[in-house]
Amino acid sequence: MKTKKLPANMFAEAFHGLQQNLRTLVLYVGLATAYQSAFLFGHHTLILPIEETLDPVYLDVYAFSTTILHALYWAALQSICFARFGRKIDQPFWKISGDWESLKRFFKLWFLLDLGALTLLSVAGKLASGMDDELLAKMTFCFALGAVVTAAPFGIAVMFHGRFGPEEVRAALSTLAAQLPRAVLVVLMAFFVSMFLIDIQASENFAIGLRPLLYIVDAYLDCLIFCCVWYLCMLNRDEDTEDIDFDF
Repeated sequence: MKTKKLPANMFAEAFHGLQQNLRTLVLYVGLATAYQSAFLFGHHTLILPIEETLDPVYLDVYAFSTTILHALYWAALQSICFARFGRKIDQPFWKISGDWESLKRFFKLWFLLDLGALTLLSVAGKLASGMDDELLAKMTFCFALGAVVTAAPFGIAVMFHGRFGPEEVRAALSTLAAQLPRAVLVVLMAFFVSMFLIDIQASENFAIGLRPLLYIVDAYLDCLIFCCVWYLCMLNRDEDTEDIDFDF
């Protein structure tokens, strides 16, 4: 039994996948932007005015607590919305019964990846800010960002195989290795767009009130990356099916 032959244009298929899922796309972008904007407002109105007077211990507790909160929120949002994307794009092959089932299967995966990413970026940012060599500081942060954007395709590939376990991890790594040129292209796109958004946000001339616009772009990028990686996973399955072709 053959699967449907897929075209080779990964980005065209990814954009088509987003068009198929406009409701989920709006939900993800809206909730991601609202959360980040609310946190930004709270941080600048409640924390920044008193930051210099707070005991460093309290600041450390605040940083740790917000990191956990961010990881919890993103893990829930990604588990639910990414599963909705996948179910629609790959119907009828990829099936998850609903949002609760998506959380049970994938929340741990995304929580660990998000927590690791946030921690790595925080540590890299602190290391880079303490370096006298500007080039070395930039390279340190770029290395951390590269690791973070590479983790996302891995998580998506694990999702494609249905749950988070040792067998699915091995299958995800095998899929990404088999589709390495396309996977590298996705990672490079994510890396350079992320660097562009970070540079804009760090610019002194960029008004803080415009940051939600960057959050919208960043959330849209998350969804585009998901659709790209989901497509290459489908393509890999299609190629494997062609190698063992059973006709009845």
